[in-house]
Amino acid sequence: MNTENLYAYKFLVAMDRFFGAVLFRDPNTTISTECGLELRKPNPAWWARLIGRQFMNRFWPNHCEIAIRYDAYIAWKTVNALGFECPEPVEKKRNG
Repeated sequence: MNTENLYAYKFLVAMDRFFGAVLFRDPNTTISTECGLELRKPNPAWWARLIGRQFMNRFWPNHCEIAIRYDAYIAWKTVNALGFECPEPVEKKRNG
């Protein structure tokens, strides 16, 4: 069963985006994505280390990075649904 089609899943994501909008003033990302973006910085804020590293990533390994990729994919689907063409998001490839 695909969890993305469940009402409960969609409700939880909507609540996540709502609280992300309240906390970070950006309704387009989830709290997990905001934590992941902050954790990519050389000196991430305390809240990202607490929520992202100590809570989310502990129960679901690599959760914040997965959330960033998922939000990018949702944005891509929205842009395509509006009739614009853009390449599908791909992971950055690291040298080495």
